Amino acid sequence: WHHDRLELVHIPIPYIKKSGVRILQIYQKMIHEMRKETGDIVHIHDPQLLPLAKVASSMGCKVIYDRHERYEQIRVLTARLGTLFERVYAKSVDGIVYVNPTQKEYVEKIYQCEKVMIPNYQSKQMFAEYEKNRSSKQIQFIYVGSMEESLRNILLMLRVMRYVLK
Repeated sequence: WHHDRLELVHIPIPYIKKSGVRILQIYQKMIHEMRKETGDIVHIHDPQLLPLAKVASSMGCKVIYDRHERYEQIRVLTARLGTLFERVYAKSVDGIVYVNPTQKEYVEKIYQCEKVMIPNYQSKQMFAEYEKNRSSKQIQFIYVGSMEESLRNILLMLRVMRYVLK
């Protein structure tokens, strides 16, 4: 994808099944792809990929970490591993995007880089205005996202819709 002075290169992460590819193999593949692309900025979205921040920094890239979850409050092993990676690789991150004011204290404590909060959710006010102005009971829903992991994402969306339509 190109736009004036910006070129976007997507390096897909191989899908991991429990009995499938190990994380070290993914790191190896990602490092190989990063070296082929020689970008200026690397955007990391998952804490499990933060070890790649150190590699990207050593290649002269700026690293942006896009933090969407409050991993420090989740008790699942993968979330705890994410929190560990955040602490270990914090110095390799040049900027962090977080999505919610409840993350601010943790982010301020761990990261010494530039930080910005960009919410990824709509306000209740937006939904209230929608309800007031809506002309019919019909709701059109458009799902944009992955349907991997045994349809986990779409099943979650259907559960959300059940809640919304009550």
